Amino acid sequence: MDQAASAYSEQPERLDAGAPQRRAITLEPGGSLTFGRSAESDIRLDDPQIGAQQARLTRSADGAYRLENL
Repeated sequence: MDQAASAYSEQPERLDAGAPQRRAITLEPGGSLTFGRSAESDIRLDDPQIGAQQARLTRSADGAYRLENL
């Protein structure tokens, strides 16, 4: 396996949602998280400049990440 291919792992990775209320979130391959003001968002951002559903972070089956502006 070459070095670039080994950079991706099928293991879940932890994302740190940041201070002041830090928590780790596991994003499995094939999973996604939504960010926004809405209570339905996986990561809620309490800021009037953020949309109700602002963005989606997706991890593909091969481990690559994609950030999509909603």
